[in-house]
Amino acid sequence: MRTLADVITADEALSLEDLAKIGESARRTGVVLHINQAVHFRKWGAHRRQVLHPKVGSRHLAMGAIVIAPGQTFGAQEGPHHHRLSEDTIFVVEGEGRFLIGDEWAPIKAGDVVHIPPMVPHCVENTGSAPLVTIGGQAPIDLEYQRVVGTWP
Repeated sequence: MRTLADVITADEALSLEDLAKIGESARRTGVVLHINQAVHFRKWGAHRRQVLHPKVGSRHLAMGAIVIAPGQTFGAQEGPHHHRLSEDTIFVVEGEGRFLIGDEWAPIKAGDVVHIPPMVPHCVENTGSAPLVTIGGQAPIDLEYQRVVGTWP
């Protein structure tokens, strides 16, 4: 049986063109997507699936899943990042690590929820021996940051 980490890190995904077609009707009627249909990016020792975003009809909320390899940090390659107007909420599905919120590190494990208000620097590090799997939401969508880090075209 494939784990969620296996599905997120697999190479299968819909093209941006296919997602745009879904988005046309999703803006009017809503949509159900499987995680393996999401846009797939590899960045900084992590796999990221961007599930909800403007291409699939979401105007105000971004949602995605990230798998971070053991020993890797996501979101801090040039120092912790922040979002001017956006809030992030992260749910830890599997694994363990630590989350930098402001200037304090907090341990995280499966079942934990992390909330980051606008303008608060943050990043996440996998301190465990297994993949750290998280699902996160962001509102409003910070497209500027998504483009800078290369997780949104």
